[in-house]
Amino acid sequence: MLGWLTDQLLFLLGIALLALLVMAVLAPLDSLGWWAGWRHRETEPEAAPGPQPDAVETAEAERYVVYLSGIGKASGRWSYPEEADFIARLKAALPGTVVIDDIFPYAITVRGLEDERGFNTLWRFVNQRLLRRPTDSLGWLVNLRNIFQVAVSVDHRYGPFFNLGAAQGVVDALRAHGYREGSGRPVVMIGYSGGAQVSLGAATYLAQMLSAPIQVISIGGVMSADPGCRWVQHLHHLYGADDVMDRVGKVAFAGRWSSMKRSPWNQILAQDKITLVPMGPTAHNGPLGYFSQEPLPSGQPRIEHTVETVCRIILAGPAAAQGTGPTPSDGSPAPAEHPADEDETSWLRNASPQPHSDREGTAGPSPTARGGGQV
Repeated sequence: MLGWLTDQLLFLLGIALLALLVMAVLAPLDSLGWWAGWRHRETEPEAAPGPQPDAVETAEAERYVVYLSGIGKASGRWSYPEEADFIARLKAALPGTVVIDDIFPYAITVRGLEDERGFNTLWRFVNQRLLRRPTDSLGWLVNLRNIFQVAVSVDHRYGPFFNLGAAQGVVDALRAHGYREGSGRPVVMIGYSGGAQVSLGAATYLAQMLSAPIQVISIGGVMSADPGCRWVQHLHHLYGADDVMDRVGKVAFAGRWSSMKRSPWNQILAQDKITLVPMGPTAHNGPLGYFSQEPLPSGQPRIEHTVETVCRIILAGPAAAQGTGPTPSDGSPAPAEHPADEDETSWLRNASPQPHSDREGTAGPSPTARGGGQV
């Protein structure tokens, strides 16, 4: 009996490992297929519409905020109740601001896992279960699948293609909400958990595609020392004292180690372009997470504290944060100049679509061309 049980457990373990291997192999194919022109984004029109002389232009808002959810996100068509509450509070606290929260940050060509080719039956089933009960145990499948997409964003070979596709998705959403490219109006990216990495990775291309400053607000973000660090005007990182994933990110990504002085993360840290914001005894998620109704020792609900902190950062603007971040230690090298502040974008616009040549480079696919044509 014991031998039979052991055999069954080993068999199940083998299936699980095989499933992990398949997920890992398939993870970069969505973004690579999009780049090659084999797959098309759902929101991309079949043909570019001609000018509409009688059309009424959507008025541009005072501010634009884009929220990218964590790895538990299964679709851009709905959000978990606690995140929906956070977005509703954010919109109420920021009149005159467009808050975009319907982007699915873990795929380039689909708006939700229910549309994914090959496995859409499985993901539709999981999606329906999560809609009925957000705490359903099948949610771990979504987490696992999306973790691999975050890994693609970090990867120096495939990351540029994924991050360019993510940036194009953000640009499409901004256009749909009245944003005018070239207006120079700042864009604030709010990334929760893995959404912070996607926000940071996309910043390289957003800054050029929009010709506008990009500010990133990380809520418990698990981020690498992505080259996108060099393209953000400022990065605010909100972290809880009980957030285990925040500590994992600091250790897992070598570019964030203090000894890696030349990494993009440590370069902007030395330039005071990172502000670390402690959020008290807050966990990564769950009943004591950033979007929880549970009160802090001060009596303020955690979600209220998170909304208040994010709004204060947005309303103050990135300029107010200069000089408030950590100061570099003695003997640290002089920080590199910020690419977005220089006229150095022409080489990247004309670059061939090659991935990063090294972990610290900024070379990547051109933000203006893909698959032989325009994005």
